[in-house]
Amino acid sequence: MRAGSAKAALRSSPAPSPVPSPVPSPVPSPVPSPVPSPVPSPVPSPVPSPVPSQQLATRYGLVQEQLDRSAIGSERQVGLQSRELATHQASNGPGSKIDLILHGP
Repeated sequence: MRAGSAKAALRSSPAPSPVPSPVPSPVPSPVPSPVPSPVPSPVPSPVPSPVPSQQLATRYGLVQEQLDRSAIGSERQVGLQSRELATHQASNGPGSKIDLILHGP
C-alpha cells in the first residue's frame, strides 16, 4: 500500500521535481606560497686594523705635550694672579675688597 500511495503522490504532483544540480566540488585551497628564505644578514665590514703602536705612542706623546703646555700656561696665569694680589695688598693693605673677594674675611 505504501508503494501505491507514493506512486499516486507522484502522479498527482503537478511538475516533476527538477534534477538536482551536481554539487560543485569544493574550491581547492590555494597552494601556500613557499616561505621566503630569510634575508641573509649583511656581511660585517672587516674591522679596521688597529693603529700601529708606534703611531699611538706618537699621538700620546703629542697629547701629553699639549697637556703639559696647557698646565704650564695655567701655572703662569696663577703666578701672575698671585703676584697681582701681592702688589695690590702691598699698595692697599690687607683686608681690601679684592682680598675679601678672593680669600674671604
